[in-house]
Amino acid sequence: PTPIAHYKAYNGWLDDQPALSMRVASGPVHIYYVGAYFDPVAQQKFIDQVLRFTGIRPIVTPSGVEWSTRQRPDGQDVHFIINHTASIQTVNIPWPSFDHISGQMIRGDVQLGAYAVAIITKEKV
Repeated sequence: PTPIAHYKAYNGWLDDQPALSMRVASGPVHIYYVGAYFDPVAQQKFIDQVLRFTGIRPIVTPSGVEWSTRQRPDGQDVHFIINHTASIQTVNIPWPSFDHISGQMIRGDVQLGAYAVAIITKEKV
């Protein structure tokens, strides 16, 4: 692995040891080794850098809204969007989808009621 960040001369046995390293596994596959505790700000900066490097665009939800994905045996992704708050939340659905609870096609900004759930699958184009 190639060290990206080292501990400073402060921790005794960790002085100048790698705190963060990266290894190219094969082709576009990169493995990061994190041997440090990141506070929330540093952790977000690290994740943002990895996302920029890989070109991955994450799905961002409002605070209190959970988006998780599972895969069916046939390979289709099923997305569960859960509003854990007592207020209506706006969630951006980035592709045409079928909402299995409402029975409607949705895309773009969708209002998710208080404590509501949406179960969606990406519409095949």
